[in-house]
Amino acid sequence: MSIDRSFIITKEAWYADVKLVGSEVYKEDEIMIYIETPKVSGEFGIRWHLSVNAPRLEVFDDAWPLLPMCSDLLKEMAIIGDCNISPSAFGEMLKSLGFEDKTARVHPDSVAENQESIKRRKTGPAV
Repeated sequence: MSIDRSFIITKEAWYADVKLVGSEVYKEDEIMIYIETPKVSGEFGIRWHLSVNAPRLEVFDDAWPLLPMCSDLLKEMAIIGDCNISPSAFGEMLKSLGFEDKTARVHPDSVAENQESIKRRKTGPAV
């Protein structure tokens, strides 16, 4: 069975400053983890609690069936224990376990503008 595992570091996404400022999500560091199979998909998060800056796992009950698909992640979390791992270090750990970083760090319009700029340099200015 094919399992796609990915994550997003919320504050590193291009839209964080635009859409999330002032929200509860923006106040805490957060990594959202996504699991997708042909039969089931869902998400859960790792959020860094403000008062102690410690990560916590948040899983709503509809995503509990996904946890066995992340047994390697849970084992790694048990090994690192109480070390106050940073969001970036946690992201590196996820990548080492085969999770794909899908954080959209560049605005899609920026990509289109950059591609247009490259195209103009190759073909010369429009007449």
